[in-house]
Amino acid sequence: MSVALDGGDTHETCDVLWLQSALFFVDVRVERVSGVVRACFAGTTTWAPPNLTWAHDLDIAAARAEDSGEVSWAGADLIERGSGLVPGIGAAASYVEHWTRLPNDRPVRAELLAGGGVAVRAGRHRLAITPAPSGALTATYRRLTPDGWRVELRVQAMVGSQ
Repeated sequence: MSVALDGGDTHETCDVLWLQSALFFVDVRVERVSGVVRACFAGTTTWAPPNLTWAHDLDIAAARAEDSGEVSWAGADLIERGSGLVPGIGAAASYVEHWTRLPNDRPVRAELLAGGGVAVRAGRHRLAITPAPSGALTATYRRLTPDGWRVELRVQAMVGSQ
C-alpha cells in the first residue's frame, strides 16, 4: 500500500494490512520505525459504484467513523481516491491510495467474532480485530504455513489513542 496526499509524492511510513470481504473489512497500520499503532479499525463495507464506503464499527480513533473513496483498478492494484480524514494520519487531505493484493488471497471469508470482533480470511491470510474489556483493540495477523497458522503480527492500542 502507498498513499499520496494533496497531490504530493507517493509514500508510506506504516506497514499496512487491509483484508476485505464483500461485507466486512479489517485494517491495521503500524509505524515502521517506532512500532506505534497509527490505525486499527474494522467494520462493514457498502458499494455504490464507483465508491466503497467503510463504516468503522471498531476504531481506536474512538468516534464511529465512515470513510468513502472512489475505487478503480490499475492492473492488479486497487486505486482509491478521496478526501477527508485519512486513517493513520489523523489529518484531512485529498488522497490516492494504491493497494496491492497479497499472494494466495483466495477464497475470502469473514466472520463476526464473539465479543464484537471482526475477522477476514483471504486465502492464507487472516486478520482479526477484537475489543477488550479494558477499552483496547487487538489486531492479530496470521499467515497459513505448511506447519499451520503462524502469528505474524499482534498489536494492541487503546481506543481514543489516535
